[in-house]
Amino acid sequence: MASYDSDGRIKIESLQNITVDLFLVCSHYLAIIYCGIKMHFNMKRSEKVLGSTEKASEAVLQRSYTESWSHYFSGSASCTGSVDPSY
Repeated sequence: MASYDSDGRIKIESLQNITVDLFLVCSHYLAIIYCGIKMHFNMKRSEKVLGSTEKASEAVLQRSYTESWSHYFSGSASCTGSVDPSY
């Protein structure tokens, strides 16, 4: 996409394409931010409802979930969760 024509003027079509692309990208990020904030407040609200035993079991689940994903992304575990030393 050339921004300028042969006379050195800015092409209107290029500006329109950039504007539409920017709008699409920004709208997707706004949707992600909105859903993240909504999920945060829903989790805070449900946290108040839970009892202490549920909070403890939820903390254990959250910790195991976080550990499993950190192993996955660090490459220290295979998809089954075990390390294959011969690989």
